[in-house]
Amino acid sequence: MKPEINVVVQRERQLLFIALGVVFLFGLALNLATIVRSGALALDRAQQVGLGFLAWAACLGVTWRVARVAVPERDPYLLPTAFLLIGWGLMTLWRLSPYHAQRQTLWLAVSSLLLTLILKAPSDLVYLKRYKYLWLSGGLLLVFATLIFGTNPAGSGLPRLWLGCCGVYLQPSEPMKLFLIVYLAAYLAGSQPLLQKAMDSKQLIALLAPSGVMSLLAMGLLIVQQDLGTASIFFFLSAVLFYFATERRSILLFGALGIILGLGIGYALFDVVRWRVEAWVNPYLDPTHRSYQIVQSLIAIANGGLFGRGLGLGYPEQVPVPHSDFIYAAIMEETGLIGSIALLGCLALLTLRAILTAMRNQDRFQRLLAIGIAAYFGGQSILIIGGNLRLLPLTGVTLPFLSYGGSSLVVSGIMLGLLLQISHSAQPQPGILPNPKPYLAFGALLLLGYFSVALASGWFALVRAPILLARTDNARRYIYEQLVQRGTIFDRELRPLAVSEREGQYYRRRVLYPPLSPLIGYSHPVFGQSGLERSLDVWLSGERGYRTSAILWQRLLTGTPPPGIAVRLTLDLEFQREVDQLLSGKVGAAVVVNARSGDLLALASQPAYDANQLSANIEIYLKDPNTPLLNRPFQGRYAINRLNSLLFSKGIAALRFGELRALGLPEGLVEGVAVQDDVRVTPLQAVCAAAALANGGQRVPLRVLDAFHLPESGWVSVQPESTPLTVYRAEEIEALLKDRNSFEGLMWSQTERIVSSGELSTSWFVGGTTSNWRGDPLAVVLVLEGEDEETARSIGGALLEAAMLKVD
Repeated sequence: MKPEINVVVQRERQLLFIALGVVFLFGLALNLATIVRSGALALDRAQQVGLGFLAWAACLGVTWRVARVAVPERDPYLLPTAFLLIGWGLMTLWRLSPYHAQRQTLWLAVSSLLLTLILKAPSDLVYLKRYKYLWLSGGLLLVFATLIFGTNPAGSGLPRLWLGCCGVYLQPSEPMKLFLIVYLAAYLAGSQPLLQKAMDSKQLIALLAPSGVMSLLAMGLLIVQQDLGTASIFFFLSAVLFYFATERRSILLFGALGIILGLGIGYALFDVVRWRVEAWVNPYLDPTHRSYQIVQSLIAIANGGLFGRGLGLGYPEQVPVPHSDFIYAAIMEETGLIGSIALLGCLALLTLRAILTAMRNQDRFQRLLAIGIAAYFGGQSILIIGGNLRLLPLTGVTLPFLSYGGSSLVVSGIMLGLLLQISHSAQPQPGILPNPKPYLAFGALLLLGYFSVALASGWFALVRAPILLARTDNARRYIYEQLVQRGTIFDRELRPLAVSEREGQYYRRRVLYPPLSPLIGYSHPVFGQSGLERSLDVWLSGERGYRTSAILWQRLLTGTPPPGIAVRLTLDLEFQREVDQLLSGKVGAAVVVNARSGDLLALASQPAYDANQLSANIEIYLKDPNTPLLNRPFQGRYAINRLNSLLFSKGIAALRFGELRALGLPEGLVEGVAVQDDVRVTPLQAVCAAAALANGGQRVPLRVLDAFHLPESGWVSVQPESTPLTVYRAEEIEALLKDRNSFEGLMWSQTERIVSSGELSTSWFVGGTTSNWRGDPLAVVLVLEGEDEETARSIGGALLEAAMLKVD
């Protein structure tokens, strides 16, 4: 054996062992994942994965042994890289769908058999070049046959792009890609000297016309079938081969314009193209129907993050067709951005080695054939991955070597065999190309494509991830809530308000005091999140509150976040019960606040819905004219009329509501504009203004969240993000509260009934303690809908007195 051949064999052997190790670890991780998920090893799954690995390893071993004899001077990177991708895809299929994995394993055996036959065939590939018209005609006939005999393995009513029956199907458009590359490479290789000497456009068009017509015929058949993704691949392959045959950049420009023009025509003529373009431009307009696939793909990618959820520990099955069109999203969810970069690196290596093989070969036909195969691997990979990432419109083509699809795997295996043959015939010496610039430029272009999809992967996995994962249509958050205990919500005395209770193998969220449902909210797989369950979700779900290393380690081990962090509110449950009892049977809101600390002691919204019965009673709640789903203290807006002179005597802007920031509360309560009679405010804004009067003119940030229970530190108090603000001087407060004092000068109040045209009357009670009160200053706001002023005065006074007794 020649020394240089021995070096190639040793290098290839090392890479093959790496591929064997990586795929073995993939299979091992899948089996370990079943232990993590269920606590026991799934023997059936372990046996299936093990047999799948052995079948893959056997195909690799047989192919390698044949290659050592048939093509000893082959490129050492092609076979290991391709089989690593095949093994990666096969293990992913065993994880997603054992049925499809079994079929893919059988197709792998067929693909390996044909690959070995290619390796044993004459190395000059004359049988391809000589019978180029036969190969193309046969492919066209197969594609044409789908118009008459076409079927779809998935069922009736779907595009009929396959031929076959009884569980065995062939998609003719897949081998047609190879036949088109072979035909164009053979035709253009024979015409290349004339093409490069063509003096004007007429001569060039005349020489390209025969191959152009055949390419257009193939694309036309696919367009009739509405298989526009494959048609665009055909157009791309034709443009690339025309460019290398003529070495004229204008060919690429016309090719790009042709694809854009074809996209516009398809948009105008075909609904499926229109839907996919619209989903690409703005997938969030219809995320539950036409854009469902792409939105779920982006959520899966965001869920993977940097390191992934762990092999077998993600939920890629939430994405439709993850074993085929969206296998990249499935892989990225479980291996993260790091895994996706490794995958893109393998695809880029395979593509660049194919281009290098073309550059080293002196035969024009083999050179163009290798370039066509490189264009297929690179162009189709970037096209489908870009569709998963919303970088390009979704096309539905397969990801070479990885996606499920027997026809695709067989054709990719044959192309791999041809590349090994061509690399065996190539000469390693440099300088055999008259003009290497087109090859270098094309390689740079494909590298740019891979870099773009890697950049887009990082964008959605890291930058956009918080927004995507917070979407209400992200089913994973609710799956995690069933598997991982969500943080408990306590009142200020550590009485539980909302807990996650284990029922069998899963947790169920319960609000223990349902009248607080408008504040606490819900985390529901259908209706999304609201209230504190939403604003404190990152803490309650365990995404925050731990060391980053602890969260990452938990994800790597189980694919889920650690248990949620418990939170303590400023509310007092006993006092909250008193407030709700006083409001029983009424429609309105009440807010009681400690004006010195900003602690919200009670927040009542009546009538209130029951978060525990949301699914059963949602229609009742939606039809109820009293809107129990409305959180009135935060969301209810009411006219204040003459109360303006008391609460906002210096204008609402003086209180700087827009600067108020506190965890659990809205970000800014409403920027300050001068309050007019027709401007409405929320009870929360009103109590903030009243608290400033009760606190000697100083407005403090309101708080509903008191502390987090961190695993290493225990209860840690939360400080408001904004600072107190002095709004009034003592003499200004004395003038404002003059004639409003009562209860021996310890408290002040004002009531008002407001009647708006076409609406129920609204009665306000606004009150608080005076400077004569020796306890913590208090403020109370009560709003009643459809009640008179006397009722508001009676209930509001009782609220304020009860609050004074509570803090005394």
